[in-house]
Amino acid sequence: MVTQTNFLPTSEYFCTQHDCQKIIVSTGNNEHLLICKNCYEENKNIQNIRHKFMSSLTKLRSLYYLLLFSLIYNFLTFVLDAYHSILAMNISIETMLKLFATTILIVFIEIELRKKLGSY
Repeated sequence: MVTQTNFLPTSEYFCTQHDCQKIIVSTGNNEHLLICKNCYEENKNIQNIRHKFMSSLTKLRSLYYLLLFSLIYNFLTFVLDAYHSILAMNISIETMLKLFATTILIVFIEIELRKKLGSY
């Protein structure tokens, strides 16, 4: 619990960012901080936003790993099919479909990551 305990009158304790005086606040463990009340509120809001962002990433982690596993699996099966096709000197429709599925997965992962990072 942060409580306001004292205003400091000297100019060296003046917050130039918000044009106000800094105050001494108690953190509860016999510790006191010298901080501007507006700076304290901004830091608290930034911490809440960071917590919400990390929580949303945690929720999507399982989907991300599933898509990544699918991408790796499709890529490996494509490479094996391409190797066998080169040996047989023909490219099957199944190999082309696996290449298409791998490309779609790459694009989907890129779109999801850009959404989460705010690019779209």
